Amino acid sequence: MSLPAQYTNRHMTVIWAAVMAGAAAVYFAGISHELIWYDESVAVGIANHSFADIFRLLPNENHPPLYFLLLRLAKLILGGSEWALRFFSAAAAVGMVGLGAGPVRRIFGNRGALVYAAVVIFTPVILIQAHEARMYSLANLAVTATVLYGFLAARDGGRGNWIAFGLWTLAAAYLHYYGLIAAVVAHAFVLGWVLLKNRKRLKSFLITAALALAGYAPWIVVLASQTLRVNKTGFWIPRVSGLGILSALLRPFVYRELYPTPLPVVRPWMAGAALAALALIVTGLILVRKKKAASESAFGAMVLVTYLGTMAAAIVISLVSVPVFYSRYMVVCTGLIALLVSMGISLLQRRWMQGGALVLVAALNVLTMKDIYTQHFNLPFQQARRALAAEIKPGDLVITSDCFTVGPVFHYFPQAAIYYSSNSFEAERDEILKVMSPPLQYNEGLEELLTTHDTFWALTDNTGLCRQTSEIIAGASGWIADTPSVFRDPAPFSFVSFTLTRYTHTGRDVSANMGRIKIHVTGIRKPGMLVADIFSGLPPMESNRVRRQFLNAKSGQLEVTINDLPYGDYVLVVFVDQNKNNAADFGVEGVWVSNGRNVDPARCVYGTPFDVLKFSFHEPELAFKAALSYSASEQE
Repeated sequence: MSLPAQYTNRHMTVIWAAVMAGAAAVYFAGISHELIWYDESVAVGIANHSFADIFRLLPNENHPPLYFLLLRLAKLILGGSEWALRFFSAAAAVGMVGLGAGPVRRIFGNRGALVYAAVVIFTPVILIQAHEARMYSLANLAVTATVLYGFLAARDGGRGNWIAFGLWTLAAAYLHYYGLIAAVVAHAFVLGWVLLKNRKRLKSFLITAALALAGYAPWIVVLASQTLRVNKTGFWIPRVSGLGILSALLRPFVYRELYPTPLPVVRPWMAGAALAALALIVTGLILVRKKKAASESAFGAMVLVTYLGTMAAAIVISLVSVPVFYSRYMVVCTGLIALLVSMGISLLQRRWMQGGALVLVAALNVLTMKDIYTQHFNLPFQQARRALAAEIKPGDLVITSDCFTVGPVFHYFPQAAIYYSSNSFEAERDEILKVMSPPLQYNEGLEELLTTHDTFWALTDNTGLCRQTSEIIAGASGWIADTPSVFRDPAPFSFVSFTLTRYTHTGRDVSANMGRIKIHVTGIRKPGMLVADIFSGLPPMESNRVRRQFLNAKSGQLEVTINDLPYGDYVLVVFVDQNKNNAADFGVEGVWVSNGRNVDPARCVYGTPFDVLKFSFHEPELAFKAALSYSASEQE
């Protein structure tokens, strides 16, 4: 797997310098292409506080502290631009390539290390996470380095390897809890290997593991409190499903996460990239056994066991306790996939086969990477930001009521007075948004804000989380809404559309051709997320949906109110989304459809004409009694 000697001795420094320069160009180019989105805005909100306050705030978060401390450092040194906030993420991606020049080269030789570097560069999710102010890029680096140095320490010994193994273990554990799981699995593998193959290194392992545990011990109390909070308030992660596992396996090769689809958008070349990676991994594992290369076989086993062990542990925790298995979290193990693919390519017998396999991997992923550079996955908010920036002045009021709107507005309009009103779905866990308060007005002070402003802007989105503005300002008369501006971009790139509405205080109320729908929902058998969708046409697609409302449903019955619905003809669909896939699963989950009597629920929305299921809405208030059905036999 090594290059000819003359390359090894004369040119490898130059070659690796060129590779690292190329990696820096790949990951730092386009780093400011996308605006900061909600998840990033929360991280930035935490990093706006002092180092001491970060530790005070993190018990309300779901992540360990290291990334937020680094982000705070980046803000202090580099400033608050997108480039500055994402600097460490891009640098970590470059570091992933740099592992090839270090531990990977010691395991695979120069040729195998260069193959690894190319595979990393052409893995789309590494580029995606390099351009996000989140911890995933650094956690991926830490997990990969933990496995590499753990293998070298077990195989070769050496104080430097053991120190690196321990330090990268701590970094992985302090960056992400999946990193913690991966580090525990890697340590278990090294312990087993040492006990079976080389007990003289047992003392070094025990010292390393003990020091790593001692280094993590101060955070264990906070980890316990975070776990209790998640168990008490519930969590947004869906239950384990085959689709979720498939999504995790596809995650390295697809676009950014596209809320609210249960699976990422998968183009043919993305599926091909995933299948090619799987084929190369299987090929490598077979060839390494045929070669009877004990070292390479042990390395392949360690990498595979760490990846599958991390996934299996998350699934088990989800099944016996609270859901924690989520496809995005598995990106912290993407480097392990790159190592296995690289091993498969490097073990191919002919150089032309190795070159052909590498070209195939690059060709299948380059189209996705091109879209990452050229398409906007947050274009609607970019348009909304541009429209709001043209109008807003210091001190002007913006009202929001869900996570996707409040975070970016808070980040990009610090000169504004921003009010956030909790929606029912996020109310139990929106304490993470309190990192923005102050200056964010958080569920209090609205009356004073309305009396001191003649206008305000309401920013809502299509996720169904937002409260209606009329409900938020209920009791404050004289506010008239201008024509809303809607900003959307068709899938598969932008996943949330935004609506910006200006309200003006005139001192008089003007009647509008809109009213209120009240839905009395009964027959809720199990807790879940109750969804009320209103469509202006069928089939039930995003383009036909005019309103979506989420509510936490326990059991029994529930009242749902939809305000400010323009008069017209609609279809109303109510269901309890127990598996959190944002779709009505007929025959499994409770479903009710307006005018759907004597219609098979398995086809009532998808196969029945709109005119059959529609209702006419032309009055100030309309009430429905929605008795959820779980099978066709329950239809009246």
